[in-house]
Amino acid sequence: MKLAYKEHFVIFFVCFVILFACVVLTPSPSVVYLQGVPLPELCIMKRFLSVECLGCGLTRSVIYTAHGNISLGFELHKFGPIFFFYCCIQLLYSLYQITKQRSS
Repeated sequence: MKLAYKEHFVIFFVCFVILFACVVLTPSPSVVYLQGVPLPELCIMKRFLSVECLGCGLTRSVIYTAHGNISLGFELHKFGPIFFFYCCIQLLYSLYQITKQRSS
């Protein structure tokens, strides 16, 4: 199934925002910072029940991978580096499809 121009653009935009956020955010083992300000915990299970869910550590894992620390990314969450590289590949593929469809 061939995706339309708008769909490729949406995928490109989402991947770009994710990768840009990974560059702007600064990770630490327990919290993520934005310009030195710690961001609040978003996991409801961890916040109210003090239990980590299956997704806990994914954001920090992706950010560590973006900052070049792939081994720590895999330690925090096994899927984080895979998701990061998928976003990179998807960003390039969507950009290719957008430019290809614009030229034709």
